[in-house]
Order: sequence, then structure tokens, then C-alpha cells
Amino acid sequence: MPVTRPSNPLALFILSLLLFCALALVPCAAQAVSPRYFVYNQPELQEKNGILNARMRIEIDNEEGLRDLIKAGSSVELKVDLLVERPKFLLPNAEINYQSYSFTLRHDPLSREFTMALPGEVYPSLRDKNLGRLLESTWKTLELPVATTQKLRAEGDGKTLEVVFLLSLQYIELPSWLDKNMVIWSKDVVAPESFRCEYTPDYKTPENSGKQ
Repeated sequence: MPVTRPSNPLALFILSLLLFCALALVPCAAQAVSPRYFVYNQPELQEKNGILNARMRIEIDNEEGLRDLIKAGSSVELKVDLLVERPKFLLPNAEINYQSYSFTLRHDPLSREFTMALPGEVYPSLRDKNLGRLLESTWKTLELPVATTQKLRAEGDGKTLEVVFLLSLQYIELPSWLDKNMVIWSKDVVAPESFRCEYTPDYKTPENSGKQ
């Protein structure tokens, strides 16, 4: 049965508009869903060479979605803040130590490599065309210094301390499609999360610590 074109100009305009909208939605449907939340394990606190370190694995729920965001031109920063507090009864916790670590992830369109700048670096020192492999050697195998054990012993006074972990993943640069098509946007790639774990430093009395 032959298909007849609508003779009414208004009907033709509406049909063209519907076709345009359908075609415009194709890239959005093909695009992977953006990451939504962190996936991490309970940190392991270890003392080594006078430093308390936190070993942990940080992932996101949708690595493919993160890959699409980075390849589209965005860059993101994973930030891990470590806060050591001494709990107080009926009073706000006393802050003993604070450390902050940032990991910047980008994509180089010329080399087609994902790049990672480690804490304290301005330029990336790690490159890999495989995002999963790059994350495996960085975000997924973190060992972060928390504080010196000497300071924790002195400030902790033999009591149990709390190590607070604050995680955030934010845009540094927006992907082109997000910058052009969204009027209101959040810097957060995924919602920030926080959790805490306990740590009891060894306490040395003056009698046991020795005299100078």
C-alpha cells in the first residue's frame, strides 16, 4: 500500500518535529548511565615505620559510565579526606589530625590514554589506554597515611580514637554535552559519602617510655 505524504502544512510540520525529536533522543539512549555511588571495603589500619596507614579499595558502581564521561571531555577528581577525632562525652569531638588526598582522572584524545595525577602532582604521572587497569593500580589499591603514631599516642591518651573517611568524586571540567544542554548541574559525579572506624593507639606511660 503506497504511503501518502500529508498535504496539510501544519501536519507536515508536526510530523517533521516528531521525527527530529526521535533522532535527537538516539545519542541519549546510547549513552551509558552515569555513576551513582561509591563501592568500598572497610579500611584496614596498619602501623608501619611510625605512620598509621589506611589501606582500602574504592570503586564506583558504573565504571563504563565513568569511562564515557571521561572520553566525552570531562575530568574528575577523587578526593579522600581523613580526619582523626577524639570522642568527647556531651561535647563535639576534638580534632587531632587532618589529611586530604586528591586523584585527578582525565582522557588524552591525542594518545587515547586515560591519565591520573596522584596527590601533590600538577601533571599526570600515570597513563593507560585501559581505564580498569589504571584504576586497579590507583583507586582500587589505596594506602594513605593517616597520622604519625607518636602524635596519636600523645593526643589519644590511651583512648579509642575515630578515623573519619570523607569521599567525594567531582567534576573539574564538564563534558561538552553536559555543559551545553544543562542549565543547572552539580559538581558531584556521585553523592559524597562518609564513614568512620575506630583505632586505639598503644599508650606508653612515662615509666615505660624511658627517660632521656
